[in-house]
Amino acid sequence: AEKPSFRHAWRHAQHCIIPEVAIYEPDWRSGKAVATRIARADGELLGIAG
Repeated sequence: AEKPSFRHAWRHAQHCIIPEVAIYEPDWRSGKAVATRIARADGELLGIAG
């Protein structure tokens, strides 16, 4: 909660869980950013902290 826009929510414990099917992260092993999909093996939703 370093940014002023989130300071109030953090201080008052206003958190959430964001359901996602998958997220994409860059894989730099080739020297270029290649979008890599990350998902649960069982197909269920991921819970991302927000």
